[in-house]
Amino acid sequence: MGYTVEELQNMDWRTFTHPDDLPKELALIEELMRGERKTYELEKRYIRKDGKIIWVKLTDSLFQDAKGDFYGIATVADITAQKEAEQALRDNLSLLQSLYNTVPIGICLTDEQGNFVEVNPAYCKTYGYAREELIGKHFTLVIPSEDKPRAAGVHSAFIAGGKNPTGEWLLQRKDGALRNIYVTAELLTLENGKRYKVTAVEDITERKAQRKSAARLRLASCHCQRQFAECCTLSVCHHSVRRSAFYLREQRC
Repeated sequence: MGYTVEELQNMDWRTFTHPDDLPKELALIEELMRGERKTYELEKRYIRKDGKIIWVKLTDSLFQDAKGDFYGIATVADITAQKEAEQALRDNLSLLQSLYNTVPIGICLTDEQGNFVEVNPAYCKTYGYAREELIGKHFTLVIPSEDKPRAAGVHSAFIAGGKNPTGEWLLQRKDGALRNIYVTAELLTLENGKRYKVTAVEDITERKAQRKSAARLRLASCHCQRQFAECCTLSVCHHSVRRSAFYLREQRC
């Protein structure tokens, strides 16, 4: 706290308690005084002498002497480092959640049984479903009927530690439209042993259509070039024959 023992002995505990934590602690003390509880435990903030705020875990008990006077006995543990670590974790989770919600790549989390546990907005947009329509449903909901058994088998094998199912898949939107999707996945194993599949999907339908269109144009261009080359070859040969015939007529004269 930064105070000397003498300074603390002449101070009211409310002086260095953070004002936002004071109402809750006063209510707990009232319960002690009324005999509704024998002790209480509270995480609260203290204001040090230098103005710095620290977090403590306070355990307080109330005793009454023979004269009827009440005394409080408190133990205090500094948990500032723990609280700062928890805040840092919350900040990181908030950042990750923001990234998860804003990235243009669709991301889903499926459990060992293949059921959707979480999906981000981009995933929902790719398949035309609302989040509530997917959570708890089996992931083969977005797989065409003929590919459902194969997809389920790939998922089970991957959860068991098998090959990463990276590659192109033909998937189906809610409106029935088929889309070419590039899929990558990672296996997430928690401390309790539970396994989840984290899947990222990218719609490459337009990209594939553009590649096919470009390939058709290249093929058509090559065909035109071959025809042009053949025409030029015939023209040169015809011209050479005519020149040879003219030369022979001149010799005979």
